[in-house]
Amino acid sequence: MKTIGIETKQPESWWRELCWVTDRICVTGDLNSDRIKALEQLDGWVEAGVTHIADVRAEWSDEAFVNHYAPNMKYLYFPTHDNGGLQSDHWFDHAVDGIVSALAENPQHKVLIHCHMGVNRAPTLALAALLELGWDALDAMEQIADYQHSFVLPCHPSAPSMMLPRSVLCQVGFRC
Repeated sequence: MKTIGIETKQPESWWRELCWVTDRICVTGDLNSDRIKALEQLDGWVEAGVTHIADVRAEWSDEAFVNHYAPNMKYLYFPTHDNGGLQSDHWFDHAVDGIVSALAENPQHKVLIHCHMGVNRAPTLALAALLELGWDALDAMEQIADYQHSFVLPCHPSAPSMMLPRSVLCQVGFRC
C-alpha cells in the first residue's frame, strides 16, 4: 500500500486510531467489540472533541451504547453495504447532507466518520463531504491520503476522482 507522508502499516495495527482529515472531520474504524475497550475508545473520542459519530455500517450499530455512555454525542446512522460494489447516489446525498449539516450547526462540531475498518466506506464518505464543502477533488484526495493510513478507491459511480488516471490516484495514496 502506498501512502503520502505516513509509514505504511497493516490495518490491524491502526484501524481504530483517529485519523483527522481536517480539524473537524476524522475517519476511523468501529468501536471494539470488547465493551470495556469500546468504552475506553469512546472516552477518547469525547476527549478529542468529537460531537457527532457518522456510522456507515449496515452490519452493526453502536447507537444504544453511544447514547448510554456518551449522551451528548449525536449518533448519525447512514447504513450501507460493504460488498465492494457501487453505493447509491441517495446514500451519498443523505450521508453527506448529514455530515455537512452537523458541521454547519456549530463551528465547534467535529464529526467522526467510521465503518468497520476505516479504509473504504468511511474515507470515501469523507472525500464526498470534502467535495461538498468546496474542496478541489485532487486536494481532497491528497488531504485524506496524508491523514488516513490507507484507503481504497471511492465506490461512487459519479465521483470526480473516478475520472482521474490510475497513476494520479496511486500518487495521492489510493491502493492501486
